[in-house]
Amino acid sequence: MAKKGNVRHIKSLSAPSYLNIHRKENKYTAKPMPGRHSLERGIPLISFARKIGVSNSSRYIKRVIKRGGISVNGKTIKQTHYALGLNDNIEMKDAGKSYIIGINKGAQIDIREGNGNQGRVCKVVQKYKTKGNKIMIRLHDGEVFKANDNGIGVNDSILIKGTDASAGKVLKLDVGRRCLVIDGIHVGVLGVVESIQKGSAISKATARIKSESGANFDTMLDNIMVVE
Repeated sequence: MAKKGNVRHIKSLSAPSYLNIHRKENKYTAKPMPGRHSLERGIPLISFARKIGVSNSSRYIKRVIKRGGISVNGKTIKQTHYALGLNDNIEMKDAGKSYIIGINKGAQIDIREGNGNQGRVCKVVQKYKTKGNKIMIRLHDGEVFKANDNGIGVNDSILIKGTDASAGKVLKLDVGRRCLVIDGIHVGVLGVVESIQKGSAISKATARIKSESGANFDTMLDNIMVVE
């Protein structure tokens, strides 16, 4: 009978293209823990550390993680398969370097160096009420918290600095806002929202985007994240 349960690895040949790994170099690759970013858009901390050149030795990387040498969004993480994804800030304490996870035009992970103080932008993907009429919002990275701004809505973004998401600055989805396309055929493109078309019973809401190259295109609101 096949093994079931919490499998910590997946075959490289069937791994999501987002990981941008050599599919025939190793038979298996690490699998991110569930709960934050999706399997299709998440990378485990141990694989991230290998990508930025900490070491090719899994044993060494595990030691670094277990002793608290890496923090994610201001929190020390000791789980080797902790899921990282879009706009997460990672700090390598010993090296004194920080990194930001992005996405490129091939819908693959894009890792760039940060300054440690830029904060992170998270997209609101769900808004709902709980007991006592408390308004809760869920972000694209799985974080859930009480909304301080009742006007915040799905597809808006929050600029978070530090570990308190509830104190973040709201970035409303509106005409003139700068955005990043995070899904669809234009993934990885930065542009400005020129107009927004409401959805209907048979079609989703869309936006007209003017890219930094000057090209115009339409995409669903679900595919964009306000970044400024």
